[in-house]
Amino acid sequence: MSDKAILYVNGKIYEGWKEVEIKRSLKAASGSFSMSITDRWSGQNAPWIIAPGDAAEVRIGADVLITGYVDTVSSSMDKDARNISVSGRDKTADIIDCSVVSKTGEYANVTLLSLAQNLCAPFGISVAASQSTGAAFEVFKVQQGEAVFEALDRAARKRGFLLTSDTKGGLFITRPGSTRSNTRLQQGENIKVASSTFDSKERFSEYIVKGQDSGFTNEVDPAFAYAVKASAKDPTVARYRPLVIQSEQLTSIGDAKTRAGWEATTRAAKSGKFNITVQGWRQGDGSLWQPNQLILAYADWIGLNGEMLVTDVSYSLTSEQGTICVLSLERKDAYLPEPSVPEKTDPLAQAIKKDPGFKKANAR
Repeated sequence: MSDKAILYVNGKIYEGWKEVEIKRSLKAASGSFSMSITDRWSGQNAPWIIAPGDAAEVRIGADVLITGYVDTVSSSMDKDARNISVSGRDKTADIIDCSVVSKTGEYANVTLLSLAQNLCAPFGISVAASQSTGAAFEVFKVQQGEAVFEALDRAARKRGFLLTSDTKGGLFITRPGSTRSNTRLQQGENIKVASSTFDSKERFSEYIVKGQDSGFTNEVDPAFAYAVKASAKDPTVARYRPLVIQSEQLTSIGDAKTRAGWEATTRAAKSGKFNITVQGWRQGDGSLWQPNQLILAYADWIGLNGEMLVTDVSYSLTSEQGTICVLSLERKDAYLPEPSVPEKTDPLAQAIKKDPGFKKANAR
């Protein structure tokens, strides 16, 4: 299957790129691309008619990865050649960059899906969900000047969902692990480069979510006046490190529990990051590596052992390395809101368990 990266701008095909980087992430509402080429003067070089704002589509072979717009065009030349670079993002970049414009800033009795459809409609961006997005928000308030994505991300966290691009210019509301890879990553076999980072500074021993379930006001400081309270614990954090989170919206006890569990488990997931570089852009069955795939990965030297979730994929082409993919991995079950962080979902706890010297070495 072809691994040629192709850029379509206003329906015209541009290919033959010498440097390529295409990024997609489960945790980002927009993918991005950057491509460059150097042409040697032949006396018949036609101008490249590409401008910022042009409609763009990026494919690898027949697989569409980005549907959006050109952001930047750069060019340079000398007496022998010219260099052209083009970069851009998905259509959903507009909801990242732009603010919500609303007469009241309030949306009543809306589900996460209907809220997203409402806020994305002015941009011509479609919205779909992998499953039901849960109960409706009694009232959802948008903050003044807040970007569309920021508002939707707040709503998504309350329901335990992630917002990502569908590659066709739309927004997709999903939960982790929608597909499974049939290619196993193995140290000494198909792993070209691997690295891990364990960092606990954003983790806390307890997450306490406070909020109101009605719009009443009184003379008590809002930081201390609450009708709803829920918490989740992270037993791996031995020190006393509480974090109080004030809900931005009216909330129920169920929503507060979900938010507390979400904070505990996602912060635990982010404390252990793995990056794996593989040769080529495709898996053993010919399909592209994709974010939101579950994969079996084994690299004992960096504490990686078992089923992981691909959160980010970077497809690169360089003259030095050819086509490579850099895969960012996290634990899938660490994205499931729980009242505490089970040891089996904790990459840091697993690293310590597998190597008793790890904790001592990293305490220096």
